[in-house]
Amino acid sequence: MSTTFPTSLQDLDATRGAAADKLSSPDHVTHHTKEDDTIEALQTKVGIDSSAVTTSLDYIVANLTAKLAESETITGIWTFNNTAGGALSIVDNSASSYAYGLYIKHDRNGAILQSGDQMGRIYFWGYDGVAYQAVAALIAEVDGTPGANDMPSRLTFLTTPDGSVTPAERMRINNAGQVQFPTTGEQTTLGTGCNLLVNGSCGTAGDYAQIGFGYLLVGTTNPPAIMGYLTRSSSGYTLGDLIFATRAVTTDTAPTERMRIDYLGNIGIGATTFGANAVSVLGIFNGTAPAAHVDNEIQIYSADTSDNTSTLALMLEQAVEDIGTFTASHKLKVLINGTAYWISLDAV
Repeated sequence: MSTTFPTSLQDLDATRGAAADKLSSPDHVTHHTKEDDTIEALQTKVGIDSSAVTTSLDYIVANLTAKLAESETITGIWTFNNTAGGALSIVDNSASSYAYGLYIKHDRNGAILQSGDQMGRIYFWGYDGVAYQAVAALIAEVDGTPGANDMPSRLTFLTTPDGSVTPAERMRINNAGQVQFPTTGEQTTLGTGCNLLVNGSCGTAGDYAQIGFGYLLVGTTNPPAIMGYLTRSSSGYTLGDLIFATRAVTTDTAPTERMRIDYLGNIGIGATTFGANAVSVLGIFNGTAPAAHVDNEIQIYSADTSDNTSTLALMLEQAVEDIGTFTASHKLKVLINGTAYWISLDAV
């Protein structure tokens, strides 16, 4: 009897004799042949101990047991499906300070890795109604030239923007322990010491690198306050100005520059230019006089007079101090090397 097992179950009823058949029909040999064929089909599927037949159950179970044993290697891609929303769990109940781990290793077919090579990656997939898409990832890479007992590394984090299925790098932790995000365009680097570096591909003259402060609603564009770096020259290692900006409204409006320290040490309050050859100059742009003066405070600002020329305004209010024929409100006290001097002020 030929058998259809294991591709389908053998229908033994189809080969059974009728009730009127004699014991000799089918003959004794035919009965044994059918029984032997059935047993041999089962043996082929189940296999014997240490079976070398890769499709046998014995071979599959033996190799699965070896693969799941400690320090064994599993090759290829293993897929775990669970429609009920299960999870892959690793539990360690040993009385030890160490726990089970997930080890991902990579070599170049026995050769040393190169800078930029991946050492391992974890991908997160989501079903978009048509296919599964890899939309987030954690990747470990070689971050520098490796050698014996020297394997610099970095971790990169990728997410996917709206309207796309292509993950983009958002953050990395480099071999120096610095956190960088993002890693292209304007970039922020959190140092391992007391450093916060804002750098990246913003070295062209006129480019800004900014740190925003204040409450920023989702969907808005501008923070209410900014401290930034304005590139003034892209030559060499670049140079530029330090910018401070705030806004006076509560709408999503870009902050206005209020103060600048340029690369020559000039300080501008509302001023962005200082004239040729200016170094360490304090520039104050046209201001507005306060409605009331504050006691014990000097207020300095520039203002336009009626003929549109710039005038320096100096406001001083302090308690009256008797110094003879004048009171302190008519004079300005100046300390030079610990000695007080009075500058007489006449009303205009």
